[in-house]
Amino acid sequence: AFVICMDKNVAFVICMDSDMLLVKPFMHILELLQQLQVDIAFSYYDGTRRVPWGSTDEVAFTKKGYVRLQGGLLIMRNSIDAIQWFATWKSLTEVTLFHKENEDQLGQRWRDLLEEFKGPSQAALAFLLTQGEVEIMKNATACCSSRRTIELESLRKGGEPFQVAMLGLPSQYLNDAESTEDGLLPSTAHIVHLKGTWWRNVLPEGHLE
Repeated sequence: AFVICMDKNVAFVICMDSDMLLVKPFMHILELLQQLQVDIAFSYYDGTRRVPWGSTDEVAFTKKGYVRLQGGLLIMRNSIDAIQWFATWKSLTEVTLFHKENEDQLGQRWRDLLEEFKGPSQAALAFLLTQGEVEIMKNATACCSSRRTIELESLRKGGEPFQVAMLGLPSQYLNDAESTEDGLLPSTAHIVHLKGTWWRNVLPEGHLE
């Protein structure tokens, strides 16, 4: 990503897991992010994805009612501020893993976040997105579907605090990891995340029509 960011002709850097499959082009989504002046785009469940194993609310929310985030894909603007955001997120993910072992209030808080968001990177993303006010994650409009601006301390020596604009994209568009009711990919899927038992069963049979 750092090598790509040296190219000023690149507008966005896309970071994704290795178990993801491109289904169809999504340049129109990048154009939308450009128009909205978004620096960081992430995936979340918006309550519309239907699955055979549960209700739409069970898919979209954690046990405590937080909006579920889907890890594995980030779209970052090709800028120094976005790279600093990424470094901050990475550091916070490491902090999550370190503090979860502590037998104190801080350790319990991180353990609770890990339990809710099912992973250190997603817990760190929720914390960073809300600037520590995680209760905001109970409101999809406030946390995800609207452009949200956060302020971070610069990682550069003598640098000034800077702002980053974040926006959630419904996971069924660029990060669809769920099983389907009829075995067919939804028309909304542009990138699918090949994880879980359903995909392990489907892929060997080649049933992707």
